[in-house]
Amino acid sequence: ASSVDGLHSLNADGWEGLMSLLKWCAKCGGMSKPVISHGSQVSAPLPENDPAYQGYRTAHLILNTEDLDKRVPCSIVDALKALVEAGQNRAYPQLSIASLDLLHTLHEKKINSL
Repeated sequence: ASSVDGLHSLNADGWEGLMSLLKWCAKCGGMSKPVISHGSQVSAPLPENDPAYQGYRTAHLILNTEDLDKRVPCSIVDALKALVEAGQNRAYPQLSIASLDLLHTLHEKKINSL
């Protein structure tokens, strides 16, 4: 996803569908083989078309768009948890850490909105 324009018009069911899709992407990506460079224990970058990576990019865009702060459902936490697990399953700690950072961003936004 590169634009959030259509997300402004989503109703509750639409948001839940999007959260389910993010979670599915994370789980699907998490079932792929671990990401290891040839003959190295260092993680290679995730490919652009990796579903978990695309799910992360979408979550990042949603959570860093100020206009959506009050619209993002709390169920995004489940998608972020699935992204953390995908990073663990794929031996790709960068995905797990980046997803935890998004969880921190969500937490800060919710605290600041109180």
